[in-house]
Amino acid sequence: SRKGTFTTDILSYVDDHKIYLFYSSKKHAGENMQALLSKRPCDLPPVKYMCDALSRNIPKELKTILINCLTHGRRKFVEIEDFFPPECKYVINLLATVYHNDSIVKDNELSKQERLEYHQVHSKPLMDELYAWLNKKLDDKLAESNSSLGKAIKYMINHWEALTQCSLLQSIRWQHVVVNNLHLY
Repeated sequence: SRKGTFTTDILSYVDDHKIYLFYSSKKHAGENMQALLSKRPCDLPPVKYMCDALSRNIPKELKTILINCLTHGRRKFVEIEDFFPPECKYVINLLATVYHNDSIVKDNELSKQERLEYHQVHSKPLMDELYAWLNKKLDDKLAESNSSLGKAIKYMINHWEALTQCSLLQSIRWQHVVVNNLHLY
């Protein structure tokens, strides 16, 4: 039997309205989402589901468009920056530009389509550059795959599709700080 309590935070957007749900129980987020989404009509389009990359956070049997928060990938490099300064600085600075692009989109109150187009023009090339750089580091053995740098790189590569959904889908932000910040209050 599980010990401890887990809290699942859900932020849902319906038109211009935000709905916050919090579940606290012994169940993991994926199990809570499975229960909630199983009540949803099957004829609706798949849910855009943002979470970190822990497998226990992903609903097992429901069709979702999985989106991982880029902040979790970035954090892996922040944590090891003292040990691999040039490599980590490269990743952190590149992602800072992507976040800056996201703030421009938000500040200018662009429509969903305009936001998508902006990120496809300004952020996607940066993310493509990062993907090539990450793969080169491992392919050319410039980073040991079992080192902390190699593990950070593999995390990004292994979750790439989910980490880059923001340049493919309308209305998706690069990070889910809204829900994370609720825990501060």
